[in-house]
Amino acid sequence: MVPLPESGEILHCLLTFIFLVAPRIPSAHEETMELLSVAQKYQMGTVLIHIRGSIAQQYPPPTDLEPALRVYSLAQKYGLRPEALQTARTILSYPMTIENFDNKLDIMPGASLYELWKHHEGIRALLGPDLTGFRTSGARGTVTGFRCEEYSSSHIPQWIDQYIESIGNAPNLLDLIEFNIVMACHIKRAKRSCECASVSHQTMRDFWAVLASIVHGSFEKVSVVVTCITAKGVEPVTGGISSISCAGTRRPSDPNQHGHLSI
Repeated sequence: MVPLPESGEILHCLLTFIFLVAPRIPSAHEETMELLSVAQKYQMGTVLIHIRGSIAQQYPPPTDLEPALRVYSLAQKYGLRPEALQTARTILSYPMTIENFDNKLDIMPGASLYELWKHHEGIRALLGPDLTGFRTSGARGTVTGFRCEEYSSSHIPQWIDQYIESIGNAPNLLDLIEFNIVMACHIKRAKRSCECASVSHQTMRDFWAVLASIVHGSFEKVSVVVTCITAKGVEPVTGGISSISCAGTRRPSDPNQHGHLSI
């Protein structure tokens, strides 16, 4: 008998991904994250892939802010970098303002919120120059072929130039609804000589595809720092799988809850 610190329930779910039985995913988010952390702790790479695939099928990633924050906090707690990065992108679709986050400390600890803020600032630091290059290149020729009454120094319609610039300060503004609102406001104020109202759908699709690829490319360049909550406090996870120790430091309150592995 080899005593293990994980609960019997988590070990049972883990073993369903090893033996020829129906895979089992816990119903609670925290237990699901713990299952992933245990597979990660024991360096079970193939099992991790299967568990993540099953989770994606049964539990789609949250799109609302508070559920995303809860999942992000759990990903931080268990040292799960892919889950932290995925939910960080969802969270960044909301404005990163004090008003939006000042009452969220009951959902996530301050350390996790601080790392999320640093992640957001890192994206802005890269995104600004990338978007400036896109603007000065004339939006790579994606918004040519029609006339606007007012152009920027980048030789693209002023309203498009300002919209691109605004995303550098607030990445959450990369949103088709937001873009259409900006466009509608411009058209409402424009003179008859302006052709923005009649721009082709293909032109707008081409522009949006390039703009979105630039923003998402900046997201890819910035890694999120994952912190583990251990018996010693909050520790950053800076290495590979072998450096993740938070799952190993967790102990059930009842010794009888420990799992055992017969060899």
